[in-house]
Amino acid sequence: IIVGFPGETDRRFETTHAHLSAMPISYLHTFSYSARRQTAAAGFDGQVNEADKKRRSQALIELAQEKSLAYRRRFMGQTVPVLVEQCGTKGLSPHFIPVQLTGPDTDHPVSAVPNTVVPVTIKAVSIMSTTGQLNASNPL
Repeated sequence: IIVGFPGETDRRFETTHAHLSAMPISYLHTFSYSARRQTAAAGFDGQVNEADKKRRSQALIELAQEKSLAYRRRFMGQTVPVLVEQCGTKGLSPHFIPVQLTGPDTDHPVSAVPNTVVPVTIKAVSIMSTTGQLNASNPL
């Protein structure tokens, strides 16, 4: 979502924010418009000042974090398949959730074999991460 495009008023931004708040989205990317010389938009009326762009961008970033957290919390306690794409302690669920892997009997990160799909029980969700426990006893 671009914030601060010329002509975006406080009211229009609030309408956008309200619509996004009401939608069941799991991911939102936002960035601020920046004028580029020799583009039509650089000459448009209604240029938005930097402070308003920053405030609006921050509001959408916070909304995105809330939406992501709510979405990922829906999977707490569920066992989901996780694709381990490369050496390391992370994988990706079919719901496009990056998952930090821990061992069956530990909260410490563990590595899984790359290019495999492993059963993982989602154990923790925070603003910044989702953690899942490898679940060897519960195959997919």
